[in-house]
Amino acid sequence: MTVVVGAVVPAAPLLLSALAPSAGVELTDVRHAVRAAVHHVLGARPDRIDLVTRSRPGHLAGFGAPAAGTADPAAPGDNAALPEPGWAHQLGARLLTDEGWTGATRAVEPGDLSEVHESGAAVAVLVLADGSTTRGPRSPGGDDGRGEDVDRRIADAVRHDQTLGLTDAEAAAVGCFDLAAFRHFLAATGQAASPAEVYYEGAPFGVGYLVAVRPCSPRR
Repeated sequence: MTVVVGAVVPAAPLLLSALAPSAGVELTDVRHAVRAAVHHVLGARPDRIDLVTRSRPGHLAGFGAPAAGTADPAAPGDNAALPEPGWAHQLGARLLTDEGWTGATRAVEPGDLSEVHESGAAVAVLVLADGSTTRGPRSPGGDDGRGEDVDRRIADAVRHDQTLGLTDAEAAAVGCFDLAAFRHFLAATGQAASPAEVYYEGAPFGVGYLVAVRPCSPRR
């Protein structure tokens, strides 16, 4: 398996314009960043895109997303561990299909870095993950200044390809439960010659959002 590009986007259903068509400036900015990241992923012309996020039970339709255009994020027989991917994997599939992707996808749990059977397959990694949930009075987890520090350390690790020097307990204390997904991104793209480019870093709804892309091995 050759990873040709990796990207991180928030696991936020509101990224879909169908759920909030009259979005404010903050949401518009993160949506634009996510679209740019997805375009970069598709521009690498991968054979398959791995959607990496922890399982979140439920269906994207439960958030009010229309069923039309929704793709199954796992090809038959390619995802025995996740026979019914949750809404976050479905969100990743929707972000891709909304930008024209018609190729293969695979729903992946963070930490599953197993190689594909096809020799030399070019794979893109799209990670859906959130930071802390304690960024200010509007945050779902309450206001806790430690959240901003945790999010900064995650962004710095992604930006500079550094070891993520956070414990699960430190992250969980500020409502961040996606460290494994960020670690997956770093492990999958660790051989990249280029640094990651951060397209967005902020907390528009009290939750740490990060959008970043790292080009890896060019497709031959």
